[in-house]
Amino acid sequence: MTSDSVNASAISALMDRESTSRSEENQWDIVVWATEHLIEPIVSAHGRKTVLEQLVGAKCDPYIAALLVQLSGDDSFRVNEIFSDEEIVEAALVYLLAMPNAALRDGQWAWTALWNGWDQFQPRDHYRILLELIDRAPWDDDILWMIGDGPLSHVATDAALRREIDERARDDPKVARARELSAEGEEYTSQS
Repeated sequence: MTSDSVNASAISALMDRESTSRSEENQWDIVVWATEHLIEPIVSAHGRKTVLEQLVGAKCDPYIAALLVQLSGDDSFRVNEIFSDEEIVEAALVYLLAMPNAALRDGQWAWTALWNGWDQFQPRDHYRILLELIDRAPWDDDILWMIGDGPLSHVATDAALRREIDERARDDPKVARARELSAEGEEYTSQS
């Protein structure tokens, strides 16, 4: 295998071009397309491990990071085996602060991973990272609602973690606010 079998910069540039031509609603479709049409053929030719090693070498690129999230999951690897908690939280904050116009280049990879839709994290790791995100997030109802109604609600489907979240909310006003906004569900509307 040659060292250029995964041309991360070319893949990133193609994804960026596609991203700028699409609305925010279907940004992740670019990641799915790139995985199926660009990454999977290279994996078939050179092996998953080698391709992942090369992608990990370019993980600071938000498009490559998104590809790594797409490739992660319970039968592969966990996102936090490649990215530190700090990297995940920082990218998720960038994404949340860029809303409502956030896109792939704004750290959508981290926000998508935090939804844990295909088991990118073990439950305890997921919970720990979300608590760090809430701690670092600004006191902003839109952001706390997105966290509370999104990934925190997903974590709360585990009965033991739900009890821990509820206990923590008694002493942590930001967790309490995220839970409160989540409980309001569709009735919540932004004051901004």
